[in-house]
Amino acid sequence: MKLFASITILTVLSILFLGNNVALSQQFIFTKDTLNLGQIDSNLIRAYTNIKIKDAWQKIEELNPTFIEKIKIMIIDSGVDSSHPEFVNPKVDLGSAPPNALFDNDPTGHGTQINGIIGANNVLGSGGTLPSNSPQMNGILSGVKNLDYALENVFNGGPSLARVLYAIYVSTTLKSADIVNISHIFNYPDCNPIQTGALLALFSPAFSFHPNTLFITAAGETTPEISDASCFLPGALGRQLSNVINVGGLDFTGQKRWFGSPSGAAVNISAPAENVYAPAPRGKGDYPADTKNYDTIFGGTSASAPMVTGVAAILKAIKPELTPTEIKNILVRTADPIQTGEPDKRIGTGCYSNPNDPVNTGCRLNALKAAQAILAPKLQILKSIPIEINPVSIKLSPDASRAYAVNSNPGTSPRQGSGLIVVI
Repeated sequence: MKLFASITILTVLSILFLGNNVALSQQFIFTKDTLNLGQIDSNLIRAYTNIKIKDAWQKIEELNPTFIEKIKIMIIDSGVDSSHPEFVNPKVDLGSAPPNALFDNDPTGHGTQINGIIGANNVLGSGGTLPSNSPQMNGILSGVKNLDYALENVFNGGPSLARVLYAIYVSTTLKSADIVNISHIFNYPDCNPIQTGALLALFSPAFSFHPNTLFITAAGETTPEISDASCFLPGALGRQLSNVINVGGLDFTGQKRWFGSPSGAAVNISAPAENVYAPAPRGKGDYPADTKNYDTIFGGTSASAPMVTGVAAILKAIKPELTPTEIKNILVRTADPIQTGEPDKRIGTGCYSNPNDPVNTGCRLNALKAAQAILAPKLQILKSIPIEINPVSIKLSPDASRAYAVNSNPGTSPRQGSGLIVVI
């Protein structure tokens, strides 16, 4: 008789078995600034709630992965207000950005807002506790404990097509960025095919020659003449290149297409594009009334793209070996299918099986499901049981659902041992 015992491997979530008793595991208590902000007014963080970032932070905290590499994110935009409290308290790593990218060249603070969504700081440099009415927030990355990242800015020139192309060269060839966020777009009236084709010819090699860099682009904003995302560059390349994610926009509810979001096959995924809370250049925002260091109404697909950038960077930090193609597939596959009521204006199709589905018409970023797709739950010992076992070797069944103790010496008598039932 070869088989003396088997160990069943169970999948159990959030439940700890102690003998015959069942108890729910202790709920994690957050001290994140963004959650504090939600206590002041839940609408301030609704965009972040819609993508399940709070739940993703909690799941990552519970499973406590080891982060071994700093994630480098290049932001091609108007620069950042590097003296804003969200970036100096303590100082966020802004890399070796040139001086013209360390202040925001846009009076409305476009670059500062994008930096904040991705990585606004959440720690007091001098210690202490924030007051309960603090406007301070977490960027998507800073809500993850011990995740090391750098936000390096390259000024886009206003934006200038030549400067953006040069910034891509800097981000890839010179800086070896993991992820590049581009929230500015270029388009021509009536989607002129010759001019649009010329833009494609410029951007396509700039992206395809760097397959190890993930580019995340804003889909743009519709005009009276054009709404097809394939008319807006460089985001249109999201349809053709596996290392480009083109991001459409959702309204405040997270259920409908933001009215200005381009749509169509060139949109890979969508994220909030309305009333997104973000840092503003000091004194130039609308909140709170005394300092006005924050914006409560930042919007457009410029706000959507950095949300995807932040979640993509979390995946890369958890599992550095992921390729841009794999990250894109995970984000799209785990997105929430949504019903926008506009089957002729789709904002993502990869999260449901039929790209012509008359009901599902968009894919909303889901940070929790994306993180769960790559997080390996820690083993938890559920119960120790006695088993009769000979000198053995352990073998897994082909589907890895059971582990078998196989007798390595049939001539010996069984002896008492101990086996473990575990959670995976």
